Amino acid sequence: MRAGRVAIVFGLLLTAGCQLPEERQKPKAPVAQCPPEPPVKGMVLATIHQFHLANSGYPFSRIGDALDAFRPDLILVDVGQNTLKGTHPEDAPIDLEYIKYVASTRSTEVVPIGLDSEDPPIAPKADKSDEDALAKEGGSFEATAMNLSFDEANGVEPGQKLLAQLNARTRYIKGNPDWARHEAWLEYATDKALAEKKPKQVLAIVDPIYRPSLEAHLYAMGLGIKNPVKVVAASADKRDESQVPSVVLASWHDNLSALQNRVHRLHAGADRTAMEFHVNVLQLAIDRHGTCCVSLDMVTPGAEGGGGKSGGAKPTPAAPVDERPIDRPKKK
Repeated sequence: MRAGRVAIVFGLLLTAGCQLPEERQKPKAPVAQCPPEPPVKGMVLATIHQFHLANSGYPFSRIGDALDAFRPDLILVDVGQNTLKGTHPEDAPIDLEYIKYVASTRSTEVVPIGLDSEDPPIAPKADKSDEDALAKEGGSFEATAMNLSFDEANGVEPGQKLLAQLNARTRYIKGNPDWARHEAWLEYATDKALAEKKPKQVLAIVDPIYRPSLEAHLYAMGLGIKNPVKVVAASADKRDESQVPSVVLASWHDNLSALQNRVHRLHAGADRTAMEFHVNVLQLAIDRHGTCCVSLDMVTPGAEGGGGKSGGAKPTPAAPVDERPIDRPKKK
């Protein structure tokens, strides 16, 4: 009789939906959790050097916008140590003076990750049977390919397209050794700078052709990657595109004088041609107060009017730099 009552009570408990003690101790399904944010943030910004003077879609001020929005505590630039801190700063691309200026307003350290002297180019060619495939998949990497807008040089989809083109060139041009060698040095120098400086926010500034691969390298090293286009678009602070800072113009004047003092000592040849081209670019930058736009051939090496003929770009007197307004971020 007692056993019957126990069975009835047990049955009632099951009917009421009660759980046995061992069932109540079963673990609940795990709740999905987002991984922690990487402690170090990285951004790779593509710059187009003298082509800022010819492309209204990428003025010098956009470099300032990127630095203002990301606020790095370390800036890496693809120039050599001798160019950045040596005796000939005039040999650097013209945008370096703008980068140095913005960095100085934030007391941000600028570190070179480029080579002081490039090795002689290897530049192999594709086999005859691969030329058509290379032309179709590999795109063009002539100097005019630097003429990109800010979004084209730094966007996610353009970066993916460029990586696909570089993959094709690596396949068809026997490893694309000139590009691969330079990229390997950039990665090596970047890793060294990160280990020594231990930044929390690092910005690397390179040519568009090196941006996607260096960004992928930083991601593989565990950095949280930020895209320049998205970072700038999310920021309300934008710099004035109508002028560059007077400090930059003064530096360009100094660099122009130094180059003019050196160029006449060189004999006719490739070195003199390259230096004459640089002289013309600096004169154009000063004449335009660093703003757009000049014709593309004026800033394209080898093009008529920009390929080193000293008379290609007609210099005109520039206004005194101390009369120029100082570049400040402005609200939309």
